[in-house]
Amino acid sequence: MKLPEELQYMTYLKEWHIHGTRIPEIPTYIEAFVDLQVLDIPKNGLTKLPTEIGNLINLRELNVNYNKLLSIPPELGECENLERLEMTTNGNLAELPFEVQQDDPTPFKMFLCMKSFTKHTFLSVLFVFQLSNLKKLTHLDVAENQFASIPVCVLRMESLKCLDISNNRLKDLPEDIDRLESLEMLFLHKNNVRYVPMTVTNLIHLRMLVISADELYSIPSQLVDNPNIKLIRLYDNPINTDNEDMNEIDAEAQDERDKEFMKTYIETLQDRDTQPSYTTKVSLSCLL
Repeated sequence: MKLPEELQYMTYLKEWHIHGTRIPEIPTYIEAFVDLQVLDIPKNGLTKLPTEIGNLINLRELNVNYNKLLSIPPELGECENLERLEMTTNGNLAELPFEVQQDDPTPFKMFLCMKSFTKHTFLSVLFVFQLSNLKKLTHLDVAENQFASIPVCVLRMESLKCLDISNNRLKDLPEDIDRLESLEMLFLHKNNVRYVPMTVTNLIHLRMLVISADELYSIPSQLVDNPNIKLIRLYDNPINTDNEDMNEIDAEAQDERDKEFMKTYIETLQDRDTQPSYTTKVSLSCLL
């Protein structure tokens, strides 16, 4: 299956919305669409993204949810105006590109891209940009994949406000998670998280923390006492805390928090399907 040939000549487009097709890849001619602001391509058969995606310097939103991606091209880091990146449910996606430190100066930047899938792990060195360059990114969704840790490059996304890395294979959080100074919402549920570092309390803008259905046994009591955090979802965890009030919340109060959680989380999920209107766009759905 392929996209219509006429599409390659419509370089004036600012939005692509391609849903529910069986296209295995995005054509390389996408590099000519330099005015593209929204690339919305969920629920297709994509196994990779073209390296030419790095030419989309005006791209603001990228949605590749529900595909079959095994890796993300480091060239995506050249899309420095990207504000929203959604990659949920890609099955075997396990890592994002990150920098390799070198002693010898080089005119290029060397990066390591680790792709882990099935029973094999492959390492490849690439002379390209990394996703840490996405300084304007505010929303990152990598839920329902195979991440064993929060990617290094994510910790350098200084404008990130919402991080959803739920339903992966996380066991612990990095000690330097407080580098995400702008973070407001952190979704970690359905992982194997056992420990929350004290540095999480340094996230002064944090408003929502969800770690339900994990293996959590310890959490800083300062989080529970923080009046700025509107919702902490810790149910279904074998958690221990010095704050006895956590064990005295009555059923009515718990129900209210559950309702608040569901309302806020559903609103977050609905945002995934939001399609902002710009000047021109193309929409293809179940046509190919």
